[in-house]
Amino acid sequence: MNMIQSEIKRIASSQKMFALVILSTIVAGLNISSNFVDSNGMNGASINLLGIAICVGLWMVYLNAKNDGQLETKGYTVLKVVYNIKTTLVLIAIIAVLVACTIVAVLSNNIVDEISNRKDDIIEFIEENNSNAFEINGITKEEFDDGLTEFLDSEEAGTLIVAMAWGFAIGFILVFIFVLIYVMKMAKMLKGIRSNIIDGNKVNTYSSGYLSFIFIVCALVNGLSALASLGSGIVMAGVISGCQCASYILVYMIFREYKDNAFRISYHQPEAYMPTGYGDNNANSVYKDTTNDYVAPENDYKAPEDDNRNE
Repeated sequence: MNMIQSEIKRIASSQKMFALVILSTIVAGLNISSNFVDSNGMNGASINLLGIAICVGLWMVYLNAKNDGQLETKGYTVLKVVYNIKTTLVLIAIIAVLVACTIVAVLSNNIVDEISNRKDDIIEFIEENNSNAFEINGITKEEFDDGLTEFLDSEEAGTLIVAMAWGFAIGFILVFIFVLIYVMKMAKMLKGIRSNIIDGNKVNTYSSGYLSFIFIVCALVNGLSALASLGSGIVMAGVISGCQCASYILVYMIFREYKDNAFRISYHQPEAYMPTGYGDNNANSVYKDTTNDYVAPENDYKAPEDDNRNE
């Protein structure tokens, strides 16, 4: 077992990794429990299969690292496959939303006509949910009916639907692009770790500051969500968010430690996958290693002549 493989084994069997595995197990269990409670039985339960797969993959990584034998790639392969599936699902979601919003924009006039035909149903729905809805807004039912009819008969109605459709599509796609970048970079980093286990003689040091940024943001969001949920008396949601907050912090620490050690080990392997110029000793490299390039100055010292020497 070479240096990078030993470091992977040490990090994967560390207390931080064990804490991450336990937290992921708690989150998976609480999610399943909350789904059963909310759905009043198994038939309506919505189980996060990918979350369970990540939990299983983490356990495989940890248990294999704790053993005395060689490292195996099975756990990392499971995690990588999960993130590849997530990448595919995100792409499908982006395409589906884009297609749906395009259809809505194209059929905007038909949608306006359908709303006009169901205008009475809309007013009845509003009254059923809030009998004082019109009075609260300072209008009568008849005034709302006349205003809605006037708006639907205008050209602005179709334009508004088109604008809302494309606005939703753009917002959704922008958010999911960030998610897409995240899951793709996670899959690539797991692939790098896996390649180091298979052949650690050429160290793959791929890492991403974007991942660190996402870990910190997710930890912050989940931490605030936990405080809000616990403050509102929603204990289950608060515990889940708190565990996820701690999990993202641990993932950040584990990945940071792996990245630092991988770069330290690969510094003496210029052929490894590293940033351009890193570790090169050519004259043009900004990362030139000059540790052993010291050249002592020539000794040009000459002693002064003694003009008072004895003859």
